[in-house]
Amino acid sequence: MASLQLPSPIRTRPGRTRLLGLALVGALAVAAAGCSSDSDSAGSKKTTTTTSAAKPSKATTTSTTEAPSTTSTTAAKATTTTAKPVDPSGGPQAYSGPVDGQDAKVQVTFTRDGDIKDFVVSGLEIACQPLDNGDSSTRATKVAIPLAEVKADGSVEHTEEGSKYHPDLSGSFTPDGSFAGGLYLSGEDDGSVCGGEFTFIAKAG
Repeated sequence: MASLQLPSPIRTRPGRTRLLGLALVGALAVAAAGCSSDSDSAGSKKTTTTTSAAKPSKATTTSTTEAPSTTSTTAAKATTTTAKPVDPSGGPQAYSGPVDGQDAKVQVTFTRDGDIKDFVVSGLEIACQPLDNGDSSTRATKVAIPLAEVKADGSVEHTEEGSKYHPDLSGSFTPDGSFAGGLYLSGEDDGSVCGGEFTFIAKAG
């Protein structure tokens, strides 16, 4: 019966084993050096940046003061003084004139001395209507006004309340010195209502 033979163990030469050991040690040394270099390089690459905060700038305040504007307007007061019309001669003036629609002899007379004085008209015909509805008629009457004021603008408005028929005198003096007037009468007399409205122009002279 044949016997089995085991292979002999691999023999390694001593010189070769030494070379392999040196090569391994060298490789480890290179690897360690590389790690150290990387570590140093990583450490040297650290960068520190310091940023200083900007100092706050001082605020600038500008103050503008406007001078107050004052406007003063003074309106001049207009003063109008109208003197009461006076007679051109500076004294009393006699006036007279016919009454429209009446007989030519029916005249208005008065004196102008600042105001109208002694105004009289005689023979003035007025219409009367009886209170019992009778026939109307006319009557002649006299109107007398002792004093009638002339206003500053030359106008006249006067009623003689205490006189018969309550005569109302109105009118004004014109630039030429004439008096353009009106006379209104109304009242009861002897069972009748009487009255009338008349106009006239009286002139000085």
